[in-house]
Amino acid sequence: MDKIFNDAKDKNVSATYVYGKSGDTKAYADAACKTQLKTSELKEMFLKRAIISIGDALYVPVSFSVTSNAGSVSYAKPNGTTATSADLGTLTAAKD
Repeated sequence: MDKIFNDAKDKNVSATYVYGKSGDTKAYADAACKTQLKTSELKEMFLKRAIISIGDALYVPVSFSVTSNAGSVSYAKPNGTTATSADLGTLTAAKD
């Protein structure tokens, strides 16, 4: 059985933010959206409960995948025109 362990740096941390901005699909480490996350950082954040923050909206990531050595998280967001449906958004990290 594989396990995910918290490190000493995770003490008293409930979740971490992954930041994004409208019109951009990059995953950022800071609210100013200046520092793009690396794939290993994004994976650790996903495993240890990340919250995606884009503008004033908050989302919970539903999946993590790696394509061409770049990690990405997907999240569900409400569809703007159909109230009973949702769209998937994706934020991508830089390669390690």
